Amino acid sequence: MGREHDIHDYAASSFLAVVVKHCGADAAARLCAAHGGLVVGVPKYPRAHHALCEVLGVDGVKRIVAEWGSGRVSVLLGRRLRAQILFADGRSASEVARDLGVSYRTASRYRRALRPSDSNL
Repeated sequence: MGREHDIHDYAASSFLAVVVKHCGADAAARLCAAHGGLVVGVPKYPRAHHALCEVLGVDGVKRIVAEWGSGRVSVLLGRRLRAQILFADGRSASEVARDLGVSYRTASRYRRALRPSDSNL
């Protein structure tokens, strides 16, 4: 299959990691907000009118294609990534829960996952 990828070839999280690497966490959060839970095409030849390019920019998609290749990929909802950004901005677990549409308990789990583990001491 060469450099063409199918949604079954790689975990969607690895694609999101490539997006973060080449476009930044804010761009990845925008991608998750715009297309989370959907399957999107990664164009072989990115153009401005493509949905992915509208979110990440043509240059960003070109960098992604250089590493990832083209094909289809499932975009994660990205709640953990968005939670990480909100917590970094100083938001409380209640605010993150409200903004992401998750329970307070889920937001608290996301925050705990960001903290270093005490078991490493």
